[in-house]
Amino acid sequence: MTDDKILQVGFTGTRNGMNYLQKREVYAQLKALQSKSCGLIELSHGGCLGSDEQVHAIAQGLKIFCHVRPGSDPKMTMHLSGNRGYHVYPRKSYKVRNTTIVTSTSILIVAPYEECEQVRGGTWMTYRIGLRYKSEVRTIYPSGAVYCVGE
Repeated sequence: MTDDKILQVGFTGTRNGMNYLQKREVYAQLKALQSKSCGLIELSHGGCLGSDEQVHAIAQGLKIFCHVRPGSDPKMTMHLSGNRGYHVYPRKSYKVRNTTIVTSTSILIVAPYEECEQVRGGTWMTYRIGLRYKSEVRTIYPSGAVYCVGE
């Protein structure tokens, strides 16, 4: 369950996983948001293999509750162990799932595989949905550079 006082953060990233620089920056971003909101923060992600697995582990290490919103393909879904610190929602089509991640959060963290925006791919689709809904979007590129829109 969410509370209006809890900062809701969304995440989207590549199934190839984040590199070291991206993981380090995602950790720093989540830690700073956690400090800024006095620890009242929750994270929504798509539960896919790769970057979602990595951000889930980072969030769990920071004691951030996760809303796991899996897509329609069970073969692309990460394995979750234990039953604390997260809630798994029913599977949805990827477009519906990605839109839900954006509309249920006020900040979207994006960790793409490429330095340049691509026409295809779920990460970039979610990025564009974030821009359309005027969310604050923080893109963490493979170089470690961060670009913020809507701050």
